[in-house]
Amino acid sequence: MASKQTSYNFQLDGSLQLQVKVSSGHPVHVDFQVPNASRSLILHWGGLLHPTHKNWVIPSQSQWPTGTTTYKNISLQSPFEKSRDVLSLNMEIWDPKISSIEFTLKDKATDKWFKLNGQNFHIDIPRDDINIPAISAPEDLIKIKSYLRWESRGKQRYTPEQEKVPQ
Repeated sequence: MASKQTSYNFQLDGSLQLQVKVSSGHPVHVDFQVPNASRSLILHWGGLLHPTHKNWVIPSQSQWPTGTTTYKNISLQSPFEKSRDVLSLNMEIWDPKISSIEFTLKDKATDKWFKLNGQNFHIDIPRDDINIPAISAPEDLIKIKSYLRWESRGKQRYTPEQEKVPQ
């Protein structure tokens, strides 16, 4: 199955722009980039199990980008890496329960926080459909299970009237 890619563009400050690309699959790849940046930024983030949930969850440490630390045991802070004039941060989300990521950005030098209209930034985590094969139980097994249940309940007997299915 081909992976799906979703792109987000967020205006941070003046000409500073955050670009996020999210590619579905297992794991989900999330790539953050800030071109033409002279600052050093930190991604302050957490996962959400459901879009309506407000409490962030912290993925297992094996999923953290390099240099990530916990913040008050309720969120993570991951530093962007600088290459020429581009800041970048890449992560892989393995946990299928995480449906989205919420985050803010912090300028390390000035302690300035970047938000989206006073709120956290939000990106959805796309998931490829998981194909679960249909499981069929052999008829003999169903009959045996039914007999054992009947026997364990004292071999109940019903009158013909009780056996009729209600309409």
